[in-house]
Amino acid sequence: MTIKFSKSAGNQWLTVADNAALTLPNGDWTVGFVLQLDGDQSNINAEYIVSNAGFSVSGSLQIAYRTGASSSNPGRIVVYFGTTATVRLQGPAAITSGAHQVIVQRSGSNLSIKQCPILGAAPSDGSSVLSASATGPTTALDGAGLSIGNRQDLPADRLCDQSIGRVFAMAGTLTDLEIARLAYGEEITSLGKTPAWYVRMDDVSDLSDRGQNGLTFTKSGSPATSSTQPAYGYVPAGVTDAIDGNELPAERIYQRSGGAATIALSGTYAGTAPTAVEYQLYAADGVTVLHTWAAVTGATIGSGTWSGSVAIPQGGMYRIAYRRSGGAVSAVKANLFGVGDLIACFGSSSAERMFLSSSGTGFTPAANVRKFDGAWATFGTDGCAIPFANSLASQAGVPVGLLDYGEGGTLLADWLNTSGAQFTALKNGITAVGGKLAAAYLTVGSNDAATSTISSRASHRDNLRQLVANLRTYVGQASLPILLSGMNRRTSYTVGAATYATQANYLRMAENDLGDDASVYHVQTLDLLLSGDGIHLSSAGAGFPASAARAAYVLGAAIYSGSYRRGPKLAAINAQGTTITATLAHRGGTDFTPASGITGFTASDASGALTLSPVVRANATTITLTANREIVAPLTVQYLAGGAPAVGTPVFDNGATALPMAAETDLAASVVSYVSSDYQLAYAIEPNVALVSADYAIAYAVESLATLVAADYSLTYIIEPTVTTVAADLSISYVIEPSVTLVSCDYMISYSILAAAGGAYTRAPLGSTRSMTGWADVRSTNRQVGISAGLPVLLASAIAKARADGAGMDAEIELDVRGIAGEVEHQLQRALVEQTRCVTLDRFPDAIKLAMPPLLTVESVKYVDVDGVQQTLDPQDYLVDSVSEPGYVMPAPGRSWPTTADRANAVEVRYRCGYGPDHTAVPAPIQSYILGRLQAQHLPAEGRTAAYLEGLLDAYRVYG
Repeated sequence: MTIKFSKSAGNQWLTVADNAALTLPNGDWTVGFVLQLDGDQSNINAEYIVSNAGFSVSGSLQIAYRTGASSSNPGRIVVYFGTTATVRLQGPAAITSGAHQVIVQRSGSNLSIKQCPILGAAPSDGSSVLSASATGPTTALDGAGLSIGNRQDLPADRLCDQSIGRVFAMAGTLTDLEIARLAYGEEITSLGKTPAWYVRMDDVSDLSDRGQNGLTFTKSGSPATSSTQPAYGYVPAGVTDAIDGNELPAERIYQRSGGAATIALSGTYAGTAPTAVEYQLYAADGVTVLHTWAAVTGATIGSGTWSGSVAIPQGGMYRIAYRRSGGAVSAVKANLFGVGDLIACFGSSSAERMFLSSSGTGFTPAANVRKFDGAWATFGTDGCAIPFANSLASQAGVPVGLLDYGEGGTLLADWLNTSGAQFTALKNGITAVGGKLAAAYLTVGSNDAATSTISSRASHRDNLRQLVANLRTYVGQASLPILLSGMNRRTSYTVGAATYATQANYLRMAENDLGDDASVYHVQTLDLLLSGDGIHLSSAGAGFPASAARAAYVLGAAIYSGSYRRGPKLAAINAQGTTITATLAHRGGTDFTPASGITGFTASDASGALTLSPVVRANATTITLTANREIVAPLTVQYLAGGAPAVGTPVFDNGATALPMAAETDLAASVVSYVSSDYQLAYAIEPNVALVSADYAIAYAVESLATLVAADYSLTYIIEPTVTTVAADLSISYVIEPSVTLVSCDYMISYSILAAAGGAYTRAPLGSTRSMTGWADVRSTNRQVGISAGLPVLLASAIAKARADGAGMDAEIELDVRGIAGEVEHQLQRALVEQTRCVTLDRFPDAIKLAMPPLLTVESVKYVDVDGVQQTLDPQDYLVDSVSEPGYVMPAPGRSWPTTADRANAVEVRYRCGYGPDHTAVPAPIQSYILGRLQAQHLPAEGRTAAYLEGLLDAYRVYG
């Protein structure tokens, strides 16, 4: 691999006649060679290595080695321009023995010498390369021919022993890693470079020009093949014992498992059978080594072929090369491949259009995303599948491949047919890419609704579940993550408008249901921009591209972070008078927007359609809707109902990417038809029932033909239908007309009037619960968790009221305000500034009172089960009454509390209450009271009377 130019043999060199190809341009260029010192370097003269002219020729370049006996720069590579009188640049370090790769290159106005010892192991970077630089030439370097080897103008005793090989010149420059790869033994041409001239000099006869100009090199003297060759780790292909490997499929992405993919490799060899085969992975440039040589474990080798399987680590895109263990190396293969995640995209036309220009254009695919529809390919610039794949690849940090199997016009039934064309094509595609997936993206059902093929919410939900089960069974992945992209608005359909609206409602509620299933993730698209065809989303940014971004946000979090990002849902609808209260359950966020002007709600009652205005945020979990008239049961409230609901300004949560509130068409609404209040007692009188009352502490049920039964602590009264008036102790009076139209009660006693005559009755103190049984028998504790950050009054107002302007008074006034606020909260049994509280009970009563209203939200309901393990209830299993004061939490309709362990504090409810985070939400009379008390404390002569101040609080006292 080198030719030795010997000191003892006299002048020896290679020459080339003058040729335009030898001129180094007035621009970037590189000259490289391997230098091996293998003899006597005791001379005092600079020994030429490469020169494009003779000694001291004007305009020429000389690269020389300063021998160890030189008076200056001993052992260094030096560069001269035109004359040896001045060293223009010397190498970064002395070379005294061994073989080195040397590069002299010009980059702009900079000239550098770079050197690297010959490497036995493949480099992963250029850290082995040393460099020195100076100002370079400002003109082209055009000498008079080319000379390689010993200096021609000196006698033999002024020379030194040196072996030289792989000499080349090229336009442009090399990176340090490329230089290190040359030092490892790779050729300049295997780096994808095209030298102007290149003489490899493997032996004394190897003088052919492997560059692009075919120059003729002439030998002078008798140089010989070097007896000692550079100890390259890389052995060039082309030697007798060669090896090669098959290309892997171009652009393919293999599904990872446990951080790697098992990939079959195979190839051929020539000569003796290798003892082992190794592979190395490169970046797409074919230069940067990403994973160094590793053995093909357990390879089968014989008869000129080899094969085996290896675990390729996740990453890429890769290129691969093969070698005999410690021997010949193949060229770096051209095909790119990666190891990452595969997502099957299937369903109807919205899935199909993801890969077409109708879902957006002008996208730039990431370097590590690909698509498959029977063959692997790179993305162009069309289709929102590109930003979808880009986002997932960025979140995962690995390549992502999308399987394109959507088909326009299909129904859910088409995909349920496991032998049909659609599901068969999907199965074949999955098999072709290895049989396993990271996840699947599904959107189907719009055509079902538009053609009225859905019989019910439950049937469509069950069919969707069957499709999911079919796919999971086929791939053998019981928990394969599925992203269900919900039906967008659609204005084009083939059935009647009312029928279509019902069909769309069935579909969307079934999608909501499926989104509650294990490893299924639902994303809603109702708010997104519709295209002109009235069927699909628009290709504009607010249409398909926004849908892709939302889908990638939800799916990426599910499979890479283990979290389900989902918008809020409606948990309860209650109505009273002209007010409808919608309670939200958050499923990722903690609040919502907008604060006012909320759209998407529709409502109707026994008298017909209702006009809702305004629709506003009451708190973080409550929306208040005001109807145009008194509401008469039964009430129906829907959100984003029908095939193409008017969206306007719908509800979004406050997550990192805002997600929309789920559509709702089937949630039961509760209506209190008539309510009167006396000391916090509320009574509801239904039209067809003599009397029904439900308030903070009292529940009454009186059937039209019932005999009334009342009781107090010791007395039982039987009230016959003909009795007009009965008086009881403790200032209780009843006026009961024959038709039983009115019952009144003072604020200290609760009564249950049962439907059956002579029924048992228990009286409990007001405030224990809504006459729910068992509360009085359950030991409970309610405590505040932590300290409220805000104050119920503005600190500046408090300071001014106390006229406290001395240094350090702010802290004292703040303490005083907190003290008075605590007293007020105790008096009123009401939270002022937002706080977190925890109520613990030994077991579940019928309903759990949440003291210190107003109630903002229930954060969790936990209990210790019969096995002693603490569990957290799903919010769907209970209802939260935030209208009543105090609030309550109780089982959802059709549900019951679970059985707890027989132990203290088995039940724990954590909730947030208060008017808001600071004084801005606290009622003005309460603020006035606190400031008045503060003034009376600091300026007693100026304070208001106690009676006046106490009166400010009367309207806010809680008696439950």
